[in-house]
Amino acid sequence: MNRCPDPDRLEALFDGDLAGAEAEAVRAHAAACPDCAAELAALARVVACVRAAAVTDPGPALTERILDRVLPSRLRRRLVAAIGWAYGAITAVSTYAVISWVSRPETPGWVVDRLGEGSMRALQAGLFTLNAIAFSWVRALDGWTLLVPVLRVLSRPLADPIIVASIAGAVLACFATLWWMHARRDPVTRKVDHVGLLGF
Repeated sequence: MNRCPDPDRLEALFDGDLAGAEAEAVRAHAAACPDCAAELAALARVVACVRAAAVTDPGPALTERILDRVLPSRLRRRLVAAIGWAYGAITAVSTYAVISWVSRPETPGWVVDRLGEGSMRALQAGLFTLNAIAFSWVRALDGWTLLVPVLRVLSRPLADPIIVASIAGAVLACFATLWWMHARRDPVTRKVDHVGLLGF
């Protein structure tokens, strides 16, 4: 009993992609095998139906609709156009409202009243700020008396000459190291002897 060939070989036979000997072998098997013969008949019917189907051209309108929904540049263009129209409408309405409001006879008096009220409030805010700063300074000076014992405790180690000498020696060593690390120029050749580690 012959084994049925791979379905892909049946499709290749139907498409004409098989070589002569292999095509004859598959064709002979399909003539003796009802399943393979039915498969080839089904392929022939499918191809005949596809060829007989009417092809309608949807036209460029469908393509444009698909591109409008898929491409982000087209979506962005529509969004920018909508925002532009909305901005233009809002600007026109706002300009009309401002011009009509300015042209009314009671507007200058209202503007003067608002400016006077605003300057008065700004002056009051400035005075309040100065008062708060002065009050905080007074409270800080009152609290300074509480800091005197803390400063005495911190200054007690400075009364020991060994500690003072150690601090002074550390400060001098730091300054000497910083002075040694900066770049120096030779006055004759105007060349830098070494690159300063700190950049000066």
